[in-house]
Amino acid sequence: MKSQLFCATLMAASSFYVSTPAAAQKQACFSETIITTADVTTSYGSAYRVETYYRTPSEAAARFVTETPALMAVEGPFVWTQTSGGAALGGEDERRFILGHQFHALAFRFDDIMTDIADRDDIPFQGALHAGRKGAYPQGGAAAIILDDDDRPIGLILSLPEETPIKVAYSDWRETASGRAAPYAATITHKDNTYSYRYDEISFSNGGPKAFQTRYPAPPIEAVAEFRADADECAAANNQ
Repeated sequence: MKSQLFCATLMAASSFYVSTPAAAQKQACFSETIITTADVTTSYGSAYRVETYYRTPSEAAARFVTETPALMAVEGPFVWTQTSGGAALGGEDERRFILGHQFHALAFRFDDIMTDIADRDDIPFQGALHAGRKGAYPQGGAAAIILDDDDRPIGLILSLPEETPIKVAYSDWRETASGRAAPYAATITHKDNTYSYRYDEISFSNGGPKAFQTRYPAPPIEAVAEFRADADECAAANNQ
């Protein structure tokens, strides 16, 4: 069995966990999970499907169903990708990319993902100034969430390093199966391109690392497999 010191180090290295065993157990078992699926059409004529999963900034995934399918995941301290060509570890660019496609998590969990958050009343969006919040984006960049008079998210601006700002406009708000209202459409503009997302699944539920691992089996990457095994052992030790 791993020592308590080793488990504490593992927890500190991954935001699957927080500083106390009780809080760690609560986050592991009861954190909100947001799952979405959408059909996407683009202004340059392509069409594909995107599936996303988000529980924490260190437990998220985006699957792109195209002629060349790809799964990209953030798992603890690791970022990994899996395609028909194999699996590989990724870096901070891939981390930003995966989190940047969590449009509903960015809308509803903005304060969970960003740091240095500040309220603003002068965010330019669609030709007017709006109230909202700005914050620092993980591993570089900034983001702003635009809110309406009822504090409902209507837009998002992502300003990533060395990138033209990405703008997201939310629309078609409807009640989900969980009883929570959410936007079933999003229009993303980046440079001269437009991406139209039409969602057919948006779910809010409670989940933990086991649900993520079941949904996304470990890729053939030794470091990820070892991380899962160590996390399982430490979780078992904390429950004793």
